[in-house]
Amino acid sequence: MEFLLGSILVMLVGIGLVIGSILYWSNWLAHRHITTRFRDAEFILQHHRAPESWIKRGSGMGQRVGEPRRDILARLDELITFFESCPFFDGEETRQLLLSQLRQEREQWKARPDEAWLLRHG
Repeated sequence: MEFLLGSILVMLVGIGLVIGSILYWSNWLAHRHITTRFRDAEFILQHHRAPESWIKRGSGMGQRVGEPRRDILARLDELITFFESCPFFDGEETRQLLLSQLRQEREQWKARPDEAWLLRHG
């Protein structure tokens, strides 16, 4: 009987540790994902160019090499879409201000010639 109770206790502790570690890692990944999005937006609005991590993406072995301008605009579109539904704002006015600034930045980037994209990061 004691063996059975001890086994059940060990299993419960093990299950608790597994669930705790899953919750910890999922929280860490979500925090990292959200923080990265806000950092990217802040960088774009301060420097009026794409973050370096956006430029380097897609240059690795085995990944498609696309047109940098198209890829960067697609990343900016993804960022705008994220902020359209992101719940982490003080109020709707703050969200709309950020979205307005990002959309304005997108229009300015879209109007630039390809050479300007390369010179800003060269």
